[in-house]
Amino acid sequence: MQHVHTPADAVSKLKKAAKLRVRAAPGTLHAYALDEVAKEAGYRHWKHVTACAMNSGSSTLAVATARTCTSDRFSMQQQDFTIVCGPSGSGKTLMAYDYALNAVREGRTVRVADVGGSYAKLAEVVGGTMLRVNSIGSNSQAFGDVPLTVVDFEGAKAAGAGALDAGSFPFVTNADAGEVWIIDETETIPFSQKELRLILERHLAAGGSVLVTMQQSPESALAQALAEIPTRANVRRAMVTLSRFRPMR
Repeated sequence: MQHVHTPADAVSKLKKAAKLRVRAAPGTLHAYALDEVAKEAGYRHWKHVTACAMNSGSSTLAVATARTCTSDRFSMQQQDFTIVCGPSGSGKTLMAYDYALNAVREGRTVRVADVGGSYAKLAEVVGGTMLRVNSIGSNSQAFGDVPLTVVDFEGAKAAGAGALDAGSFPFVTNADAGEVWIIDETETIPFSQKELRLILERHLAAGGSVLVTMQQSPESALAQALAEIPTRANVRRAMVTLSRFRPMR
């Protein structure tokens, strides 16, 4: 899936290309020409183009992430381990959105762990999957086939489920090497520090990338505990501190 959002001008160009193809070969069906130009542009078929175009105009979030607000500065390499520290409103989630969308555009699978529904709209807009975890299990809602899954632990936390163990973490059971994991507001996720370290260490060792965000400072016990996770030499490590929100230009 290389096209999460398709702006209107791109759709217009594809339509013009299809018309030119029909004019050049009068026996060609217009629907067939649309499918062909769509496939050549990297889409699955013409309906894939229109679905992406509908997504890009469906909400303020979609319009923003479809164009200039998504920055290539926040794209991940094949193996990244990034810890982002900053107060509420400093732009941590916006940065995580960019990681997620850039990774999906590159064809990578993205999984997000969250508490409070901050990524629910993202899953809906791009056509991903929403998985809500509670104290007795989970329920899922698929909005499409984009390889982006948001796991919200609000139900488990609200029910007082306590710290879950690594075996119950939804990412672990079917994770593949090369996936991008985003753990948002890490201190709110209902896992013990020990279990979280174990989960992330295993994923990094398997070839995955990880971005974690937290409201605590880089000097906090949690930030330092995660920073000390051992990784291979080829893993690019970074600690980012955001002091206040600065809109990207």
